[in-house]
Amino acid sequence: MSSLPESPSWEAGIHQLEESDRAKAGPGGVLNIQANQLANRTRWLRVLVESAQDYREYTFYKTESDPDGTIMGLANTPEGKIFRVAQGLDDDLAFIYYLNDSGAALALTALLGRGAITNNVREYSTLPLAQNDLDAGNILDAAKCWVTNSADATLADEYINNGGALAATGRKMPSQAAVEAVSESLTLQIDDIGDRQIEVQRKIDGFSSSVFDSSANDLLIALTDALGRRTWLEADLRGRPSPYSVRLLREVLPDLLTGILFDSERYGLSAAITDSAGRRTWLEADMEGKPSARSAELIGGVIADYLPQSLIDALVDLLVPLISGEPRPIATALSTARQGAKREYPTLTKPLTAPVFSKSDQAAISIYWPWLFDATVIGVNKIYLYYSTDHAANHADSGIYLASADDITGPWTQHGRVYRDDVSGEQSETPSVVWDEKNNRMVMYYQQAGVGTGQQSTLWATSTDGFNWVRQGIATQMMSTGQPGDGHTGYFKPFRFAGSMYGYSLYGGTDRGRYAIWRGSDFGTWTPDPRLIGKMPDKCMNLPQYENGWFPKIFVGDVINWNGSPWWIGLVGPSTAGGGSNAHRICAAPLREDLRNLSANVVDITPAEQAWENGVIDYFGNFLTWKGKMYGVYRANTGQGGFGLVEVAL
Repeated sequence: MSSLPESPSWEAGIHQLEESDRAKAGPGGVLNIQANQLANRTRWLRVLVESAQDYREYTFYKTESDPDGTIMGLANTPEGKIFRVAQGLDDDLAFIYYLNDSGAALALTALLGRGAITNNVREYSTLPLAQNDLDAGNILDAAKCWVTNSADATLADEYINNGGALAATGRKMPSQAAVEAVSESLTLQIDDIGDRQIEVQRKIDGFSSSVFDSSANDLLIALTDALGRRTWLEADLRGRPSPYSVRLLREVLPDLLTGILFDSERYGLSAAITDSAGRRTWLEADMEGKPSARSAELIGGVIADYLPQSLIDALVDLLVPLISGEPRPIATALSTARQGAKREYPTLTKPLTAPVFSKSDQAAISIYWPWLFDATVIGVNKIYLYYSTDHAANHADSGIYLASADDITGPWTQHGRVYRDDVSGEQSETPSVVWDEKNNRMVMYYQQAGVGTGQQSTLWATSTDGFNWVRQGIATQMMSTGQPGDGHTGYFKPFRFAGSMYGYSLYGGTDRGRYAIWRGSDFGTWTPDPRLIGKMPDKCMNLPQYENGWFPKIFVGDVINWNGSPWWIGLVGPSTAGGGSNAHRICAAPLREDLRNLSANVVDITPAEQAWENGVIDYFGNFLTWKGKMYGVYRANTGQGGFGLVEVAL
C-alpha cells in the first residue's frame, strides 16, 4: 500500500466531488485529490505549530550583508522549522515567514505591516473617521486621503495631513452627474461640417448664439448674448479673428500693445500683452501657444462669477490637465470675486471682542512683535505669547517679555521680562520662537542694534523652559559691505515649509525697500538668497483703499500651507520705518515656488474693525495651530494699544 505524497503548503481550496466526476484512485486520481489537499494543510499547520513555541528565537533582520535576512535565518534555524524576517517600519509587510527546507529558505506566508496602511491613499465615509485614523498614525504628515461627499456633483473631497489636522486641498472627485451637467450645459453642435457651420449653445443664463446666423457672415464660430448681439469672440473660416473682432480689438489694443516693457521670455511666454506700466493681463500664451498658468487662473476667476459651483468644480477637474498638464484648481480671482462666491483663499475672523491683553495689563514700557508658541512640546499644557518693547530709548528699558494661558482665548498671566541681551549691543526686541526637535530645545531669534556687520542684526538664544535663555550669537547679518541700506537684517520671521526652514528679514533699513529670504541648514546657520526682495507695490494696487506708496511688508506676516500651496498673510500699507504706526490692511496672496515673491495680487482679508483698535493695525505676528484651529496675533493702536487675535476660517 502506497502513501499519499504530502508537502507543507496551504491549499487555497478543497476540491468538491461532482456527479460528473469519474471515480478514479491512484496518484492524481479524483478520489485522492481532497485527501491530498487536506494532508498538505495538516502538514503546513504542524510545522507552524511546532515552530510557534519558540518563534522568538527565530526572528531575524535584514542587513547590508544579508539583504533579505535568510542567510542568518537558515544558519540559526533547525531544518524543518519556520523563521521570520522583519521587513521594516514603513514596508507593506511586517514579516515574511520562511521554512528551513533542507538548507533552502522556502517562503510560506507573510504578515501585513504598517506600510500596507500608510503607503496607500485611503478613503473614508466621514471626516471624523479620517481624523481618527490620522490620530492613530495611519495617515502620515503631508499624506492625503479622500472623504466621501454626499453632494450629487462630487464623489469625494481630498484632504491632506497638515501637521496633525486634516485640511481640504480643494481637489474633488466629480460624479457622473457632474460630468453629465457639463455635457448638458456646454455643447458644441456641429450642424454641417461640410459648410463649416458651428453653432454654440450655452444653456446658462439664456446665453446662446443661435439667434445670430454665423454662416451667413462666413464665420466658423461666433459668440453672442441672448439677444444675438455680437461680441469680439468670433473666428473666420480659417480660425483667425473676424473683421468684426479686429475692429473691436483696434479700439483697445493701442493702449495695451506695450508688452516690450515686460520680459515675457523670462517667464516662459511666447507672447504677453500688458498695459503701459508693464502690468500683465490674461492675454498670454506659453511657449506652446497655450494659455499660460496666469491666463488659466484669471479666466477661471471670471468664469467662477457666472457658473454654478458644482459646474466649476467639474470643469476644473476636466479641463485643467489639458491646459497645464497637471491637475491644479483654478482659483477665484482674488480681487474681483463677488461677495458670497466661493473664495479660494484664506479668510479671518476675530474670536474675541477685546484685545488678548493691552499695554496697561503688563510691565513693559511699550508692546511690540507678538509671537505665539505651543508650550506642550516642553511638557507644559499652555500657550506662550512672547513680545518685546518697541524701540526703547534706553537699553535698560528694552527686552523680551512673556505671557501664558491655558487656552488661546485666555485669561493670560504676565511673567514680565524673561530676556535681555546685555553681552553687546542694545535694544533687544522682536522675539520669534521655534522648536528645535533635534536638540530638544526652544530657539528664539531677536534683533540687537550695534552687533554684527550692520546697524542691526538678528541674534539667537536657546532655552529648555521658555523662561531662562542662553545667548548663542549672531544668526543673520549683511553678506558684505557696500550693499544698499544701512546693514539692517533685523525683524527676522522664521517659518517652516515643505520640511525646510526659511526666514524673512529686513535687508537695509535706511531706504526701507529691500528684504531678504534666508534658508536655514540648522537653527544657528542661515544663508540669504542673494536676490533681494523688492516692495512689489503692483501686487496691492487692486485694493479699493490703495494709496500711492503702499506695498506688502513681507517680513510683517507669516506663511501658511493653504490647500497644499504656500500663502503669505501679512500687512499691506505705507512705507515707514520698521512697519510704522500707520493704519494697514491684513492681506493674503499665494507665493511663488521660491517663496521670494507673491504670484498674484493681494486680497484684503481684514476682519471688521473693533473699537479698541482705534483704526490702526500696524503689526502682524505669527500663526499657531491650537486644538485643530489656526490662530494669529496682531498689534493694534500702536505700542500703547494691545494685541488682537484672529482665526483662520478653515
